[in-house]
Amino acid sequence: MMAKPSILLAIVAPLLLLPAPVAAQGVTGGTTSESDGVGGRDLSFEGSVAPACVMRQPNPVRQNNATVTVGTTGDVNVDLQSGFLDRTTGVPNAVDVAISFPITCNTAHSIHVESQRGGLVNPAVTGTDGPFRSRLDFTLELRWAGGTQTFDTTSARMMDVAIPNAATGSADVRIAIPGGGTPLVAGIYSDTIIIQIEATS
Repeated sequence: MMAKPSILLAIVAPLLLLPAPVAAQGVTGGTTSESDGVGGRDLSFEGSVAPACVMRQPNPVRQNNATVTVGTTGDVNVDLQSGFLDRTTGVPNAVDVAISFPITCNTAHSIHVESQRGGLVNPAVTGTDGPFRSRLDFTLELRWAGGTQTFDTTSARMMDVAIPNAATGSADVRIAIPGGGTPLVAGIYSDTIIIQIEATS
């Protein structure tokens, strides 16, 4: 029986900088009316809100030939199901996974997405093994703040997206593994995708 490939999607969120509470910064001196003998003082309030980004618990949206589970800390595991492989040929079927990440950034920010291995790799095998292959490439798509960015592990393993304004909503991440091609050599295929978001102003 062929080993079941898997992919681990590790989510890293930055330290949350809580907005500073609004507080009274000082009291300005009032004026006294000499005509009617009534005096008064003005009480001024001033505060600041620190720049911050928050990434909340992700939600699986699509799980074709894969099972997505979300841990209590927000880490995501994508387990490729038995339907991922054609058991008679060893050739992979297509996988399509989409995950929604609720994000709020109150200022300009950047998102860094990186595949640590540059594809689903079987580390027990180097290069090719005869008519078999030992890695699977995939395409990752990020939709956020009205834009779409992608990279394919055949030519890249990371991307950085700069957002010039504050934004809130769902960042949608899609991972697509194409089907077909030459069969896979037996073993465990894995990768870790890191997603980081950071306030930049």
